[in-house]
Amino acid sequence: MTSSNVSADYLDENNTVRKSYFDFVIKFKNGAYLYIESKSKKDIDKVKTNRLLNSYSDYFSEREVTLFDYPIFISLWTVDTDNGTITHETSYDENIYKKNIKGLKIIDMIETIANL
Repeated sequence: MTSSNVSADYLDENNTVRKSYFDFVIKFKNGAYLYIESKSKKDIDKVKTNRLLNSYSDYFSEREVTLFDYPIFISLWTVDTDNGTITHETSYDENIYKKNIKGLKIIDMIETIANL
């Protein structure tokens, strides 16, 4: 799919409202959500990518948690078609979800989220 209808607004470093369009959303049986934006390593605009990663991280550092929140994980997956690898940079509320999923392989990250 080359376009997505699932998006989130975020503020860049100049407080300009921008949109992040997620390519996939996974809802787990435990109520957790994983929002995935995928990029080809060849197509990555480093400025835009850093802006996205910063906004994803900022979301979790400044949000207020309520009893009605669902576990949310936001992940940027980078696809390297030259060697067939996919890496991820994932943001989540580390104060609530104590397991470190940032260094895990994608399958292990998904299993960890599914088993919260």
